[in-house]
Amino acid sequence: AVVSTQSTGYYITNNLRRMKWIVLCFAVSAVISGSDAVTCYTAADGTNEECQDTGSGAPTQCYQPKFTDGFATSNWGCGPCTNADICEECTGTVATSGDCTDPTTLNKFQCYTYSTASVTVGAAGDCFTQDNSINKCNMPKSTANNVKLNGCGGVLSSEEANYDVCETELCNVKKCNSDSAGNPVACDADATKCKSPLFTDYEGYADTANWGCGECSDENVCKDCDITIGGESCSTTATKTFKCHNYNGVNLNGESDCLVEESTAVECNMPKSAGNVVKLNGCGGVLSSEEANYDVCETELCNVKKCNSDSEGTLAECAADATKCKSPLFTDYEGYADTANWGCGECSDENVCKDCDITIGGESCSTTATKTFKCHNYNGVNLNGESDCLVEESTA
Repeated sequence: AVVSTQSTGYYITNNLRRMKWIVLCFAVSAVISGSDAVTCYTAADGTNEECQDTGSGAPTQCYQPKFTDGFATSNWGCGPCTNADICEECTGTVATSGDCTDPTTLNKFQCYTYSTASVTVGAAGDCFTQDNSINKCNMPKSTANNVKLNGCGGVLSSEEANYDVCETELCNVKKCNSDSAGNPVACDADATKCKSPLFTDYEGYADTANWGCGECSDENVCKDCDITIGGESCSTTATKTFKCHNYNGVNLNGESDCLVEESTAVECNMPKSAGNVVKLNGCGGVLSSEEANYDVCETELCNVKKCNSDSEGTLAECAADATKCKSPLFTDYEGYADTANWGCGECSDENVCKDCDITIGGESCSTTATKTFKCHNYNGVNLNGESDCLVEESTA
């Protein structure tokens, strides 16, 4: 067979033309593909890259963090946003005339995240604000609540009962008080309770070993509370200290420091006789069944022995070993027999004075309640002015 050179040339020419069109199509396709590719931020440090075709076409949009009440968590990359709660879509980097926010222009800090539906601490994560506002982290108080924004930011006022919020970087870590001074200690990731020793007025904390993380094992000496960022729900008891006199029998025996809750009233006690022992070193009151044997007063260092020093009820402190007060006898229309017989100590003449048990205020040797009225005086049968008549209150 003879092959025509003209036919052969035509075939070759047509094939070359086809190849040129194929190459041109590839070139145009490459140009179109390159112009459609989008460049996105992919990390908080501003790293960016041109998005690649992963099999279904190159992405044409980016995603970035969505700010909720001014806070966001780290979310940058290529493609559509798949969680509208934490991200939103944008068109590309600033350098490629896109509207994605440059991560380096944001305020960055870190908070701990927490496992879903639990109070187990996870890793630290990046958080962002759009200005230099206060950093905030959140933490769920119980397994019934999920952490918000991976621990970034605050919560709504309606959610405050279920979350703890703090205002420094990495502050949302579980803590419990480690002592009565309120020094916090960090707890294990899965801890759910704090414990603190019980506090009793005048005795203090029951067992100081029962401060810290974990559950109380003996309700007689400690209590549990929900774990918090600062351990405040197991807060130390607000206390105050005041002083009372101590006694050995009925003799003064120095002073005592009385430790009580802030809301407890100040009270000191003192035995009325040597047959009774002072209560709690003079601190606090007594039972109603003991009131006959003790004096109780309500100011600091008030439980000191006193006796009336005059008919006006002016009090004088007595010696530490004094056991009695004395007061002069009172006779209607004559008054007190001997005003020198007021004060501390025993009466030496029962015709002019009397004894009484010493008390905090000397009330058992109280002044006689008196009254004064007037009568006309006479000289013979002649009026002679008026007289002041002093008698006991009960005298007619």
